[in-house]
Amino acid sequence: MKHTKRWDHKMLFAIQKIQHPFLDRFMLFCTQIGNGGIIWILFSIIYILCGKKKEGVLVLATLGVCAFIVNLLIKPIFTRKRPFETFHHIQVRIKPPFGTSFPSGHTATSFASTTAILLLGLPFGWLACILAVCIAVSRIYLFVHYPSDVIGGAVIGILIAIVVVALVNNYMFS
Repeated sequence: MKHTKRWDHKMLFAIQKIQHPFLDRFMLFCTQIGNGGIIWILFSIIYILCGKKKEGVLVLATLGVCAFIVNLLIKPIFTRKRPFETFHHIQVRIKPPFGTSFPSGHTATSFASTTAILLLGLPFGWLACILAVCIAVSRIYLFVHYPSDVIGGAVIGILIAIVVVALVNNYMFS
């Protein structure tokens, strides 16, 4: 745990050194499209409107299951403070989020949705991957999550998507 904490702080502050006005705007945009899973809802609606109804609904279901598990089951277990709550000398560029830091909900839902998109062979999986990574990095850049929060969120999101897609494909649409 001590080594993880040291690595987290080292990576967090290394990213803080690359601040730039363009990156500030870009990272803010990335975080905003991840708010409430809006980008993944949009992807789902596009799939549904383009005739991939089952797949679009399954991406939405994966997003919902992940948000429920992360926000209502996992986050309450951990009491990790967010970086801005520990290091008061760093200015937060967004409205400070509430709740605990581990795992990153933005990252978990982004990776869950992206994994579902990839597992279902839907178009624009490559774009979803890029967006998921950008959303994850934005959470560190904006000083609201530690790198291990983001890594944990990504792993949790991927695992949730694998389980949800497998369950639905094996038991509901077989």
